[in-house]
Amino acid sequence: MWQTVKISDVCTIKGRIGYRGYTKGDLVEPGEGAISLSPSNIISNKINFTKSTYISWEKYYESPEIMLEIDDIVFCKTASIGKLAIVENLPVETTLNPQFVVLKNISCDNRFLYYAIQSPSFSSQISGIIGGTAIPTLSQKNLGELVISLPPLSEQQRIVAKLDAAFAEIEKAKNSLEQERVRYRNFVKAAILSKLEDIDKLHVSDFEQVCDFVRGPFGGSLKKSMFVEKGFAVYEQQHPINDQFDDFRYFITDEKFSEMERFAVQPGDVLMSCSGSLGKTCIVPSSAPKGIINQALLKITPKENILAEYLQLVMRSDLFQSLIWDVSGGAAQSNVPPIKVIKKLPLPVPPVAEQKEILSWAHELMGTNLEIILDQ
Repeated sequence: MWQTVKISDVCTIKGRIGYRGYTKGDLVEPGEGAISLSPSNIISNKINFTKSTYISWEKYYESPEIMLEIDDIVFCKTASIGKLAIVENLPVETTLNPQFVVLKNISCDNRFLYYAIQSPSFSSQISGIIGGTAIPTLSQKNLGELVISLPPLSEQQRIVAKLDAAFAEIEKAKNSLEQERVRYRNFVKAAILSKLEDIDKLHVSDFEQVCDFVRGPFGGSLKKSMFVEKGFAVYEQQHPINDQFDDFRYFITDEKFSEMERFAVQPGDVLMSCSGSLGKTCIVPSSAPKGIINQALLKITPKENILAEYLQLVMRSDLFQSLIWDVSGGAAQSNVPPIKVIKKLPLPVPPVAEQKEILSWAHELMGTNLEIILDQ
């Protein structure tokens, strides 16, 4: 017979007494203390200990009530509220940071409880308590008052077995689909590379024959002390890397913009990242705010004999990526080579009419619904 029980009826809930946060002096190097679990350690409802915060043994023993044990359930009570995992292994002694509580001494099947507190009905109970606060927090007391439906132990175990099997199949299917996604993307990249390599060698031009270049200003020309709350935008590496034009951290005054107008971006310019994630590109749209590039970007302005979109297709292809990394030395943290080297890179540049045909073909290839189907 099923019954409705409070969470506090089937386990004890423990968290840090008071805040008991950490000071810099509490933190130690890996291997010199205990792990303090944080929300970033929970990935897909599994505890990942790879990148962990370590605290001193003294700080660890300060809160024995939250020392983790196998089969405990950890539950995030604030910020990433509802994030949870079962403790399946403990490579070293582990405790919780103040964002977590731990469910211990569980008197029902712990995996049944784990699934029950992920259910929509349980989530709706949480939403009803925390409301629309900026940083939602669920107290230990309120968590303990929330209810679940609990069947007999044999029925709990039967349900858990079915759910475990179902989720294992789902995970297997997700992995298979991700492999299909990778294969599809590799196919698209290979097809575009083959198309570019088939362009008549008579239509190969040095980069400088089809574009003008402006490298970002020296670091001393653009310091953080010059930035203001509002004004002309400063474009950074994040813009070509993420291909976005909505998020800007820094701005300069009208006077500074006039002084650095040579570095101003225009619609149709191609921006390229110049270090780390080398060679990432974006095309500046007409809707982008006026602004300048910083020292980590290269502004490339296409001439009349090349379309910006075609140029980006080439620059995102393996053909160009291999060229730029070769001249950069292929180091793990490469920086863009001198502009005089980039200017001499050979690019396939057929007549504009043929560029349009290639773009139409590429759009058709990349515009298939396969990615959408895989997501669904």
